[in-house]
Amino acid sequence: MTWLNIHLMDSTVSGKASEILQSMDAICNAANASIKTDEYIKEGVLSIELIQQGQLLEKIRKTIIALKGTALKDSLAALKASYLSFEKDFDPATDAQVFNALMPLYFKNCNGKIAAEFNNQFTQYHSDFERWSKGIYTRSLLSNKAEFIALLDSDKPSLETIVNDPALKLYNSIMEYRAKKINPILNTYNQSMRYWNRLYTYNTLLMGERADFAPDANFTQRLTYGVVKGIDPESEAGYSFQTFLDEAIAKDNPNVEEFKVPEKLKELQAKKDFGKWGENKRMPIAFIASNHTSGGNSGSPVLNANGELIGTNFDRVWEGTMSDLYYDPNICRNITLDVRYTLFIIEKMGNASWLFKEMRIKK
Repeated sequence: MTWLNIHLMDSTVSGKASEILQSMDAICNAANASIKTDEYIKEGVLSIELIQQGQLLEKIRKTIIALKGTALKDSLAALKASYLSFEKDFDPATDAQVFNALMPLYFKNCNGKIAAEFNNQFTQYHSDFERWSKGIYTRSLLSNKAEFIALLDSDKPSLETIVNDPALKLYNSIMEYRAKKINPILNTYNQSMRYWNRLYTYNTLLMGERADFAPDANFTQRLTYGVVKGIDPESEAGYSFQTFLDEAIAKDNPNVEEFKVPEKLKELQAKKDFGKWGENKRMPIAFIASNHTSGGNSGSPVLNANGELIGTNFDRVWEGTMSDLYYDPNICRNITLDVRYTLFIIEKMGNASWLFKEMRIKK
């Protein structure tokens, strides 16, 4: 039975129930298109680094206009440091591929709500996304390190060059569109929904014991399924499904906390003293599988087909972190601590094998 039906049976709240839901429905319908467009802008357009870093060009533009002399030189030096920090990890060719993948989605799904400069540039490049990306990545200072550094180091940095950069034009256009066309609608939506959500919550509380007021996430079972599987393990860049202790020790670096291996663990590896937890004279640490996990899954138990604990989920592979938005079974893998390694650490590192008395261990 729905929330509304239950309320209609209750004379104390029935008069308000339909009004609340009808009002909330109308508010959502009025804002839905803008909410969707804003998500495409945040998750799509502003995920393109060339456009995102238009904010750096905007800071440079404002600095050139506002400052002179030593103040200008010092400020540009700081902005140069920001650019170099960004540039060392920026690959224009890769970002252009991101542009070619995301920009068509923005145009297709936000039709009628496209920022003006985006339409202008798209038309300029004959409505061809790849031609558009090739043009702006070739022209923008963000893709031309030597030219950009020369401008920032110049005694008279060219304001015209900055202003005409296609990345700056796109960034300012999308931010202006959000400020003028999207944010006022979202602000009205949020303000209205705060009011109606309070009434919705109040009336739900009046239902007393009849209401499952909120789901209890701690006692709600959510399962994801997958298979233990590497990523293209036959190729040079691929991964096996399993990692071992000797491989972790090979990366030992006492100067980096994350890679510092305890001496006792090294000794156990040297002696191959793995107890009954090793496999073919090696100690398994972790394995990867095709389960679709997300942030917050760290610590989740990983079960086999019989419902038996085989590990603890703790991470995702770097290549698959986009899985929250786009799951690709070819590269999305969760990373699980092998339960055998957990038991090995309990026994050999923690000297706490007495804990096994509380477990039913099956090999």
